[in-house]
Amino acid sequence: MSPAIQAQTNSLLTGMWNRNIPLMRARLETLDRAVEAARSGSPDPALYQSAVDIAHKLAGSLGMFGFARGTDLARELEAALESHAASTQRLELLVSDLRATIFPNS
Repeated sequence: MSPAIQAQTNSLLTGMWNRNIPLMRARLETLDRAVEAARSGSPDPALYQSAVDIAHKLAGSLGMFGFARGTDLARELEAALESHAASTQRLELLVSDLRATIFPNS
């Protein structure tokens, strides 16, 4: 790929990322709510499924924006949520690590 095309691609990806920051934050908030509901002993099946779906979407999209570690964490989170065997502490840690990877300065 030529330097000009690479620069254009990077610019497009940066623009896409910037437009999607509110969505990414909202997705992380949903993950927080799902973990909190599980911790409180009153899990909401719809919220839990939404968390699985979000983890799947993040696993599939974060790599495009250069977040390879985020992809790995999201995959691990998705598997943990789907297994229903992970402790809430593990889920909290995965969500926290995911947030720190995506938004390291927050």
